[in-house]
Amino acid sequence: MFRECLVTAVLVALASPALGADAAAPSERRWAGAVQLEYSAGGDDLYNEELQLTESALGDGISVALGLMYRPIPTSAFEVQAFLGFKTDRVSPVIVGPDVSVRRTVFQLLGNYRNERKWYASGGLVLHRNPKFEDRWPEAEDVDFDDALGVTAEAGWNWLGLQCTYMEYDSGRYGSFDASNCGVRLTFRFPRWRPPRG
Repeated sequence: MFRECLVTAVLVALASPALGADAAAPSERRWAGAVQLEYSAGGDDLYNEELQLTESALGDGISVALGLMYRPIPTSAFEVQAFLGFKTDRVSPVIVGPDVSVRRTVFQLLGNYRNERKWYASGGLVLHRNPKFEDRWPEAEDVDFDDALGVTAEAGWNWLGLQCTYMEYDSGRYGSFDASNCGVRLTFRFPRWRPPRG
């Protein structure tokens, strides 16, 4: 009798993680929203023999974005993230000066893995729509760039992360400029968004 009870207890103990995962899966959230704030710096300036506008870097700026997160497999820690936002360096004259700005719409499509201790790593594609350099001085020239596609990677803990993006801006008249940048990113998820329970 003792042997049968022991075997039964061992079998139940071995099966409980799988049963617990199956039972928990339907209750795990698979969708979440997010707000993202970022400050980044880097890239080329717009200073060359033909275009002597500013020594401000094209990767500098502050961005705000709204996003959605989706977990394709309920029991997996892998997430798909999509963000749509706006990036500008016009927020502070300390970055480029009070009379110039670089503005663009930003779209990100990322894959993300986040463990139970809230450490995460992500990477994917980033698209800058309608990048535009503007100078308010009457004699200065504005520059419109083509849409730019780049790659980005991020790592962090909980809501704080460090990101780096590789990207180039192309202008038909002035050629290509490096718009790569690195910076600090804050991502606030709602409702509470955790990896699936084991």
